[in-house]
Amino acid sequence: MPILPKPQHFAYNKNRMKWVLVGLLHAMLVAGPASGQLLNVYSEFAKIDAQGNVVAPESPREILSPALVRNGFTSFQVVVQVPPGTDYVLRLGENPANAANVTFYTETAAGLQRVDDPIKGDATQTFWMDVWIDKDAPVRRIKIEPELQIGADWVTYPMEMRVRENVVPENGPSGADGVAPFEMLRSSVCAAAPQKTDTRRSEAAGRIRAEAFHHRNALQDLAMASELSAPARDELRKWMGGCSGRASDNPEFYLHIRDYFWTPLWMKVAHGNER
Repeated sequence: MPILPKPQHFAYNKNRMKWVLVGLLHAMLVAGPASGQLLNVYSEFAKIDAQGNVVAPESPREILSPALVRNGFTSFQVVVQVPPGTDYVLRLGENPANAANVTFYTETAAGLQRVDDPIKGDATQTFWMDVWIDKDAPVRRIKIEPELQIGADWVTYPMEMRVRENVVPENGPSGADGVAPFEMLRSSVCAAAPQKTDTRRSEAAGRIRAEAFHHRNALQDLAMASELSAPARDELRKWMGGCSGRASDNPEFYLHIRDYFWTPLWMKVAHGNER
């Protein structure tokens, strides 16, 4: 990387400062992950600080080919990391067009606020990306890729998402607010006869806090679990570590539990036999 001149040599030369900044951004684009990426996508459970860095877990799950449930939402966090004062535009690339209904939210002091694509910014920011797939959508692979433009430079986060066979039922067991997704699901699958109610899942998106997304998405898991056969529910209990199982301190631990719904039967049985 070229050595930059000392700040006092160009403190009063705005034009030169601009080109130094452009050069620095270009170097970041070329260098890639070794020097920090400008654009990243994380799960809904990753803990991200104001500087756009993941503080937990230590090794967050790589988001490249995530599964998407039909008649339901899947949520991600999109992080733009740039030097202060760097103008950028965040857009969404989608192929085929209109394959999903994608909504962006920006994090504010008051919570999450909906923003429209394209999104303009000039500082590091974490956005929530909420992906809805219709219940009649075909099972296929689709490209939903955040794209970052800084001047003439573009950065694309490549993702080939997998629309799965799973369809979230319209009705499912209710879950109390403030309860962690793992506890919600464990209480449901360990109950003798879960009571089905109208959860009105779509209304949860209107609440401006990240916990509302976790709660709404967990309700989808409860709804799918409620329609499992008795043997399948037993396998899910084993997958979770039994009715006395405890959640890990890893904030992304629940993603492993959710993986149950995307895992082939033979792998579920093998996993249960290892317990």
